[in-house]
Amino acid sequence: MTVGDDRVRPEHAVLDGFQARVQDPVWNKIYPPNGFNCRCIVIALLASEADDSANEPGYARLPLLAQLKVPTPGFAKPFPVAA
Repeated sequence: MTVGDDRVRPEHAVLDGFQARVQDPVWNKIYPPNGFNCRCIVIALLASEADDSANEPGYARLPLLAQLKVPTPGFAKPFPVAA
């Protein structure tokens, strides 16, 4: 989720509302902070609250802009998100 103001970068805005299971490896790429002064957050949902798309692999659903520009160089995660 982004802050939603005029300072949100396009590559972060395309991820606003993106949902994936907690164990999905896509989080190793997009978990915030994923750029300088990133103000994005992740909000955990119950399985019953999530969209059906959250059950599909996250990498396949990433918007092209996020695939290319997230994370900003220097913001790669040193350790994978726990599965």
